[in-house]
Amino acid sequence: MLGQTADSAAWTGQNLISNPNDPYSATMVGVTPGTFEYNFSVTDNFGCTYDTTITVTVTPSPQAPIIIGGNPVVCSGGLAQLSAPAGFDTYVWQPGNLFGSNVQVGAGTYTVTVAYGNCPLTSDPLTVTEAPAPSPVITGPPFSCGGANATLSTTEPYDTYAWSNQATTPTINVGTGTYTVTVTTAQGCSGVSAPYQVLVANNPVAEFGTNPQSPQPMGTTVDFTDFSTIAGGTITSWSWDFDDQGAGSSVPNPSWTFENPGQYAVTLTVTTADGCSHSVTNVYVIFPPDITIPNVITPNGDRANDYFVIDNIEYWGNELVIYGRWGNKVYSATNYKNTWKGDDVPDGTYFYVLTLSDKSEHTGHITVLR
Repeated sequence: MLGQTADSAAWTGQNLISNPNDPYSATMVGVTPGTFEYNFSVTDNFGCTYDTTITVTVTPSPQAPIIIGGNPVVCSGGLAQLSAPAGFDTYVWQPGNLFGSNVQVGAGTYTVTVAYGNCPLTSDPLTVTEAPAPSPVITGPPFSCGGANATLSTTEPYDTYAWSNQATTPTINVGTGTYTVTVTTAQGCSGVSAPYQVLVANNPVAEFGTNPQSPQPMGTTVDFTDFSTIAGGTITSWSWDFDDQGAGSSVPNPSWTFENPGQYAVTLTVTTADGCSHSVTNVYVIFPPDITIPNVITPNGDRANDYFVIDNIEYWGNELVIYGRWGNKVYSATNYKNTWKGDDVPDGTYFYVLTLSDKSEHTGHITVLR
């Protein structure tokens, strides 16, 4: 170490620039890797000279490290492993001030600064992305009638599926039970659905009987008996439609009086406690009363027996034709309404043909007597 009594000082060597303001310091410039010797000489006030030589080794500058890890994607809360090349003296990762050539980190953007001797080098940043966890939602009918399986699937496609019934397909057919599905995305993130309950119930089989059995005359009161069945369930409601101007019933075994002739499509719909239903329709025939045809009318204006009145004809569709004794047609009507009184014919005997809606034909004679 030089004191204040030195008279002069100087550095010598390759690629060295002395500091004119400070003879005790110098700067190496334009150096390349290699080993260099530098001489430092001082002369004191008494003329004595002192020399020393130092050797400086310049090593090649290393490349900035490249973080090994690709473009990692982690699942929610997951960690990615990042690595820097070996061979450096120290490693400091940011953010987090982590040390070592290998670190595990969550989502974020990271750099690593390494030291090679006294040379610090910082990598380019690398981003770790966090993929959202999948939230699968099961879709499908929660309730199914008819004993047929329900079909379940998820609202979105995923890479893999693991159903609680061991199925691994996107869509499954299931019976009654509670189901979940665990799915995995292409990034390897997994999620579990909420439990999904399915009820597959049997349909009832509607059937009924009648007493008395069809056909019956007008005014008949019919007792209806429910014979419906259900496997593994309970019938809880009955809906009867007697096809008689909106008439119906909600009791299991009703009675109904049919006042008019016709073919009544009686329908029974039964429903179970699970909400499954079935209907059956049987036709009940009520026939009209028999007709009574007179053989004489007296259209003399006394309002007694003036018209050709056929009792109960109003309940039948009909075609009426009346002929003279020589076969000439003297009157005809469709759906005759008891309106003929022989105004256009003289007294005498005439012949009729009456065809009813049941295709039956009635023939006979009618005498007009004034």
